[in-house]
Amino acid sequence: MSSIPPSQATAPSFAQLVMWQFNPRGESVSSTLSTRTLRRGQHLYWPGDTPNHVYSIHRGALKTYRISPDSSEWISGFHFPGEVLGLDAVIERPVRGGAVALSATTVCLIPVPLLVDSLGRSGPMRSQLLARFGDEIARLEEQLSLDALSAERRLATFILWVANKLSDGSEQPTLSLPMSHKDLGNYLRLVPETVSRLLARFHERGWMSVRRREVIVHHLEQLRRTAGGEPLDGPPASAVSAKATEPRSQAGSECA
Repeated sequence: MSSIPPSQATAPSFAQLVMWQFNPRGESVSSTLSTRTLRRGQHLYWPGDTPNHVYSIHRGALKTYRISPDSSEWISGFHFPGEVLGLDAVIERPVRGGAVALSATTVCLIPVPLLVDSLGRSGPMRSQLLARFGDEIARLEEQLSLDALSAERRLATFILWVANKLSDGSEQPTLSLPMSHKDLGNYLRLVPETVSRLLARFHERGWMSVRRREVIVHHLEQLRRTAGGEPLDGPPASAVSAKATEPRSQAGSECA
């Protein structure tokens, strides 16, 4: 466990808000919050733990999971820089699931007493915390809604979600997916073979390039259409693009 360097300007906004309550000039930041570094596969916390901290992800990624009645693992979410985990600690309740690093990951440790004190001092902090709880509820609702979608729509929806989380707004974002096909299938309620087959199919159609756990999205609009329920069948995106450049007949045609 180490301290955040005073020059660290990219600390997650939630952690910054906590620090600013006690450090409005940004002085002695390293004495306010510490960090913890996890290797891939290492737990941040286990189901039933009662952490003394709330965790703000600084870099890397984690998965959260719960244990089902039949003792199998049920992945409830994937989490990236800026997100906050372990909010159960605020109400002194054991966490209901575990959190595991998917890659080398650093989290900011926010002591619960410090956070509670910040909430008492700051309206914006209270609003931020309520927003985090709201995000958690929305994320769970979105995951439950996946059950009503086809396999293609589930995967397309997930890739769009990751692009929204991680990309810089580019129409052809490059995304690092640190989770295995097994974990992704667990989250989407698909078998790993289906995940692999759909990724290969999206790749074949020119919508994205897949290199191990890196995805380069070439056609966000095609993914949006698939996520919205348009059928996956039809000509590859490259064929659609080529056809769009051909001269139109006098009668013309409706735009897709």
